[in-house]
Amino acid sequence: MPAAFETPVLHIDIDAFFASIEKLRNPRLSQQPVAVGTGVIASCCYVARQFGLYAGMPLGEARRRCRSLIILEGHYAIYRCFAEEVFSRCQEIAPSVESYLDEAFCDLNGTQRLTDWSEARLKKFQARVKKEVGLDISLGLGPNRMVAQMASKSAKPAGARLVLPEQIETFIKDLPIRSLPGVGSKTEKLLKKLNIKTIGSLRLLDRTSLKAMLGQVGEVLYERCRGRDTRIISTREIPRSISRETSFHQETTDAHEIEGMIHYLSERAGNTMRKLGLSCRKIGVKIRTADFRGEQTATRLKAPTNIDAEIFVEALTRYRRLHKRRVALRLVGITLLDLVPESSTIALDLFEPSPEEVLANLKADSNSRSQPSLHGEHLGEEHREEEAEEAWQAPEVENLLEHASQVARSKARASQLCTSLDEIRERYGHSSVLSGQSIGLLGQLPQDVNGFILRTPCLTR
Repeated sequence: MPAAFETPVLHIDIDAFFASIEKLRNPRLSQQPVAVGTGVIASCCYVARQFGLYAGMPLGEARRRCRSLIILEGHYAIYRCFAEEVFSRCQEIAPSVESYLDEAFCDLNGTQRLTDWSEARLKKFQARVKKEVGLDISLGLGPNRMVAQMASKSAKPAGARLVLPEQIETFIKDLPIRSLPGVGSKTEKLLKKLNIKTIGSLRLLDRTSLKAMLGQVGEVLYERCRGRDTRIISTREIPRSISRETSFHQETTDAHEIEGMIHYLSERAGNTMRKLGLSCRKIGVKIRTADFRGEQTATRLKAPTNIDAEIFVEALTRYRRLHKRRVALRLVGITLLDLVPESSTIALDLFEPSPEEVLANLKADSNSRSQPSLHGEHLGEEHREEEAEEAWQAPEVENLLEHASQVARSKARASQLCTSLDEIRERYGHSSVLSGQSIGLLGQLPQDVNGFILRTPCLTR
């Protein structure tokens, strides 16, 4: 490696990730146009891309453009396994690897004396991944993570590109402005109104002008359009969030199915969080209705939690407040946010009802309510929530110690239950134990050892 290349960063991008794995699993699809997704394309192969298909395109439009398109729902647990196989090989060559869904950044600093990181060496690593895992990857090597990522994108599919520091100017100046990380569709439209279509032309704007137009993002773009990026590569021990979501196999208004799915997603997200030794301080819920309208909401908790019952109760409460219209659901999901290391100290709020009491009130409310109506439902919903809150009265001062003891025991039992279920499911598979409202999904959704087979679960980054 040239001496000028002091801090090399390698970017690995798995080509057509989901679709490539499906073709690997079924060789008869190797020459066919394949897309994976429900509702919209999550991933499509390069054969399909020749028809103008791309990730995010509605499947109806995709079928019109390519009548021979093969659409698969996907096997997300399998995809994660393949990704981990690729990233494990990255960890063999790099001291630090920062991985995402289908890509990874490798900090190669300190390996220069051991390995000559030439394009030939990159292609050798590509061949190894192809032979051992069966997937094509694109590689980009640069002096920082931004240039490395842009290099791998320019080498797709199954290519490798090395960009030395002295080559940055030539490499990026003529690339379209959208290829610069940090430039989205709205920023691209704004810049094109100023006749700025390439990264090189963006340099005509000074730092002050960019900041005035785009705020802090403008200052970041001022540096990036000059090939500068100071972000470090780090193994993220604490993710930004943990999400689990799915589209229903059929649009539904069945409250038992919807709430059963919220319970199941809460358990899956909670299980992942506990494996990482974390708790969350914020819980979000999102829905998408049959008319493709999406809504989401989030709430901050008074104390961090990683207990399934508490996650479910809060998620169900958020869902009830979010779903006001009489329309079927296509998708539901929950997100655990503001993650912090798990604490051995149990935080108590003596003047709040326990999850069991809140859930009992929610069940009573569910029994008395119909599906949301379009007329006068908002006031009725708020009134019922107020009644549910008033149904629990704070204990008298003289009973606070007794109440605190009861709450502490309840939380300890709930935490131990989660731990026990995690151990059983780790050994025998998630389907070995079903609990709570999740039981209502039996017979409605197919299962394997890993649990219910969902249509579009979100993979945690």
